[in-house]
Amino acid sequence: MNKNNLIEIVKSDGNRISATSFPGIFFRFHGENNHIILHEGTKFTDCIMVLMSNNIIEIGQSKFGISNLKIWGNQSNIDIGKDFSCWGTEIRCHEKNTLVKIGNDCMFSEEITIYPTDVHAIYEQSTGKLLNLGGEVIIGDHVWCGRKVSILKGSVVKNNSVIAINSLLNKPFEESNIIIGGLPAKVLKHNI
Repeated sequence: MNKNNLIEIVKSDGNRISATSFPGIFFRFHGENNHIILHEGTKFTDCIMVLMSNNIIEIGQSKFGISNLKIWGNQSNIDIGKDFSCWGTEIRCHEKNTLVKIGNDCMFSEEITIYPTDVHAIYEQSTGKLLNLGGEVIIGDHVWCGRKVSILKGSVVKNNSVIAINSLLNKPFEESNIIIGGLPAKVLKHNI
């Protein structure tokens, strides 16, 4: 790859090889020093990665299909665990030092947006201080995410939880085994 961009494929025996492409993913590099780690045997369909510089992206091996996953990144880390599936998820890490971490065995529907950044900067008029720094989105293992969900910076979802359709997450939920939903989201049910 040009400009030190690396697509690395983890083979089923654990060996790693460099590649220039991966079936089902369109790569567009606008910068350098991007490192993408993908696992052999994962089936991608209509996926896109548009990357500036210094991104690290790893998507674990999945026995399920990953469709319409769209990732934009700039100096960010995205880590998606094994056996992830989705019909349409958009991850926008436009701001440096942002992180999206999705655990193992997560199932996402479609029209899901994950924004650990506000995309555009907002400054204090008199001082020029940046007011809206990016952050993290952390999603645990075995999380189901319904259709038309927006997950914003600072959101945390613990293991074995469900995010209801049409929800907006903008804060951490520190409890496992819950159903989260609403605008903004709140805990709807415990001990699921």
